[in-house]
Amino acid sequence: MNQELYPSTKIVVYDTETTGLTKSDEVIQFSAIVMNDTLYTESLVNFYCNTQVPISTGAFSTHGIDKARLFQLSEKKVFEDNWLEFIESLRGNNIIWVSWSQGGFDERLINQTLANNGLEDYFHFNYYKDLQKCREQRESVFDLMGAVCRKIGRSRISLQAAATKLPYTKAQINHVYDGIAAQAPNVDFSQRYHNSLYDTFVTFLILNHYFGV
Repeated sequence: MNQELYPSTKIVVYDTETTGLTKSDEVIQFSAIVMNDTLYTESLVNFYCNTQVPISTGAFSTHGIDKARLFQLSEKKVFEDNWLEFIESLRGNNIIWVSWSQGGFDERLINQTLANNGLEDYFHFNYYKDLQKCREQRESVFDLMGAVCRKIGRSRISLQAAATKLPYTKAQINHVYDGIAAQAPNVDFSQRYHNSLYDTFVTFLILNHYFGV
């Protein structure tokens, strides 16, 4: 049986960048766009997280963040401090989490980072490909990739490929992103995809395109 719902719902579109893919790796960048249930944007979140975990060669080749750059961008703050503050801002709302994540990668790395630093897992919710089903839960994860694939008849599609199906050119997406990202702290404008803020923005566009109200 579902828990009694709160009066209001927040939809949180988010993405992470990490030190790597193993069970010892951690989140080093977290970004989110927080919306109400009608997909009206309420806030933008972007933070980098200092860590003692080495950044793997593969991860660096993906997102371009090395330890020196991370130390500068994070302003010495660690993930759990930023995360707990963010979660506190969402309390008292039903929450629908949305990421473009095959197999729950972002959720796993967030839980892993918390566990590595002595805190309890956060993500232990059900996944749904039906946004309305998510609205019936106190907290859940909307499988946006799965839902979009079901609509377009694909088994899997990358974020970049999904973006090409939007009614916007790459230049239009980048122009709007640059204006929005200017409002966030410590943004690296040299990196597009695999900058979690950019990936979050593209995921937000996809959500609105296919499921906007």
